Amino acid sequence: MTEARSTLQTECLFGRVLSGAVLTAGSYALTQVLRLGSNLVLTRLLFPEAFGLMALV
Repeated sequence: MTEARSTLQTECLFGRVLSGAVLTAGSYALTQVLRLGSNLVLTRLLFPEAFGLMALV
């Protein structure tokens, strides 16, 4: 009985760790996509000198 319970807890913990890792990786990927999108919008809105200044800042 104790072995079954220990195995169940280990599987539950592994599932929680895996879902947390997927959530973290997904949020990081979404952040990078949003950064790319905002940079593309800025390149269209700003003239090249101002965009260069924004890149430095």
